[in-house]
Amino acid sequence: ATFAVLGTTPSVTNVPTSTIVGNVGVSPAQAFSGFNFTAGTSTSDPQVTGTVESNTPLAQSAQGLLTTARTNLSGLGAGTLLPSDLTGLTIYPGVFTIPAGSTNLSGAVTLDGLGNADAFWLFQTGGLTTSSGSVVNVTNVGTGTGVGVFWNDTSSVTLGSSTSFEGNILALTSIVLDST
Repeated sequence: ATFAVLGTTPSVTNVPTSTIVGNVGVSPAQAFSGFNFTAGTSTSDPQVTGTVESNTPLAQSAQGLLTTARTNLSGLGAGTLLPSDLTGLTIYPGVFTIPAGSTNLSGAVTLDGLGNADAFWLFQTGGLTTSSGSVVNVTNVGTGTGVGVFWNDTSSVTLGSSTSFEGNILALTSIVLDST
């Protein structure tokens, strides 16, 4: 199943009103806030196009797959070291490390697939933070824009308000979408 949001202990928190395309899950915890749910069940919520999975077998299985994915992505190594702020860069497919900074994106960055429909970017990060209004543009990849973009973070990710972000975020601790 496709999870747009998948959390673990202690909870998944939503500050309504949101629009989440896909399933929302948490496991092994059963704590949600800002959603309508019944612990240990699969339920619907008007803010979610899929279902809310609270410590169900589906959410438990997804957690195992997430751990495997993070391990496999980490195993691809550090790759090329980029500056701490990606603003203004054009980045071609590959594996990259972004060092910690007060912000890792304060404007726009372009990911150029060079016409390859199977283009792949992996960003190894440790506390990714974007400023409000930042933009990740994915270009020249044919169909499937963003499918080959992964942000593998060893800590927490915070996206500033009005950020336009492409890719799959896999964070060890938390992912915060700032509304202020």
